[in-house]
Amino acid sequence: MMYSRFFAIIAFAVFAPQAFAHPGHGNTDAKEAAHYLTTLEHAMPLALMVLSTIAVVWIATKSLKAQRRSW
Repeated sequence: MMYSRFFAIIAFAVFAPQAFAHPGHGNTDAKEAAHYLTTLEHAMPLALMVLSTIAVVWIATKSLKAQRRSW
């Protein structure tokens, strides 16, 4: 139950900023990588995706270690 809430929050956080996408948002050109790293609408989902990937890998590793110990 806790994980489903976690992933629902991540999904809302990742997809909600798409509503902000319009010409002229941000200070840099949308074709530059700096645009995606310096505007909050892009940086937050990117950070959340990286953090959620780290969390999933950590949980999977922890689970596999626990399974190996039980053998």
